[in-house]
Amino acid sequence: MVQTVGEISDPRAQLYKPVVEAAMRHPIRATLVNAFAEPFNNAVATARTCYAPRVITSEDVNRTERARNQRDAIARSTYAAGHHTTLQHAHFNLL
Repeated sequence: MVQTVGEISDPRAQLYKPVVEAAMRHPIRATLVNAFAEPFNNAVATARTCYAPRVITSEDVNRTERARNQRDAIARSTYAAGHHTTLQHAHFNLL
C-alpha cells in the first residue's frame, strides 16, 4: 500500500509535505543520459574524480590488480564514512 503525504505519521516527514505537494502539481522531468555497464567501477571512478586533476574512468579503476585493490579500498572507506550516494546513483545518470 502506498502512503500519501497526509497519511505519514512521523512529524518530521510533515516538513516535506509542501515539497511533495509541489512536486505532484509540477512533475519533475528527467532524461536518462546513461545506464552504466559497470556501475560499481563507475561509482568508485566518480568518487576518485572528485579529488583528481583529471576524469577517472571505469576502465581506470579496473585496469590492473593494483587499481582494483585501490578501487575496493576506496569503496569500503567511502561507504564506512557514510558517503552512500556514490553507490546509490551508480546505475543511472539522469539529467
